[in-house]
Amino acid sequence: MALKVNVDKVLTDYEALAKKQETKLAEIEIEARAYAQKRGFDEDKTLETIDMFQTLEDNGLSGEDADKFNLLDEYIDEVEDAPVEEKAEEKPVEQAANPTAPNPAKVNVV
Repeated sequence: MALKVNVDKVLTDYEALAKKQETKLAEIEIEARAYAQKRGFDEDKTLETIDMFQTLEDNGLSGEDADKFNLLDEYIDEVEDAPVEEKAEEKPVEQAANPTAPNPAKVNVV
């Protein structure tokens, strides 16, 4: 029996977990900033508080999700998007099926 990787599913699961973590970490940051502001913390102490809150909340993922995310992260690398070529390739004008027909590229040329 051969094995095959379902790349689309792996990437979909990875992206869903990354988005879930990002959303949860943002929520935790809001709560931590509110907590810090109530207590009059400076920016450094606020950042420490955010880090502590996020750590206490397992960086935004449940244990099971964190394990899955870490496993997927072992095998997925982020790469730069391939540059899109700005100039479209010119396609050669095809000759008409009838060799005596005028070449459309040369019709109405002044």
